[in-house]
Amino acid sequence: MWRGREWGRVQWALSGLFNARNAAIAAVASGILIQREDPTCLQLTSLNAFQGVMRRQQVLSESSQLIAIEDFGHHPTALACTLESLRARYPNHVLVACFEPRSNTAARKVLQDGFRKALALADVTLISAPHRAEKLGAESFDGLGVSAELVSSGRRAFSLTSPEDLLIKLRTVLSGLDKPACVIFFSNGSFGGIIPRFVSGK
Repeated sequence: MWRGREWGRVQWALSGLFNARNAAIAAVASGILIQREDPTCLQLTSLNAFQGVMRRQQVLSESSQLIAIEDFGHHPTALACTLESLRARYPNHVLVACFEPRSNTAARKVLQDGFRKALALADVTLISAPHRAEKLGAESFDGLGVSAELVSSGRRAFSLTSPEDLLIKLRTVLSGLDKPACVIFFSNGSFGGIIPRFVSGK
């Protein structure tokens, strides 16, 4: 919609309000650049073929029992929007969030409560040790504290000392499920190289 009239209709592979808002903002900005008075001159048909970008709800593997997704999310709002999107997309799956607090802000306590609220949207949460924890000291993200709060609110949550330990725990958790699972890896880094290993089963 643009000023009360329909602009166009789009059918695409992406899910969630987060992606829809991004597309709408991009369309308006592009349309205004073409014709300021009427941005609807921009045709939206190219969005039908848009498959998204790398590391943004990127589906790495998919079977009847397991879906593995990677996302660059490193802010509470991004995590929350992505988890809400995946919940709507895979309502019959156990939603497993694996989080590496790695960015300058994510690795610190400053946004810790926001991350706790976002991760509460998952059924199971596994938190790896924050990046540069030894240098941050008391400022470092408290994975143990966050996981304890999630458990007290009725979620399953685990704080692990390394990506390697997280991978081991993840496999243990998945082996005990009686429903299909959707595993989402949140990191703006490499997550210690465990993501391709998980996908390949190594």
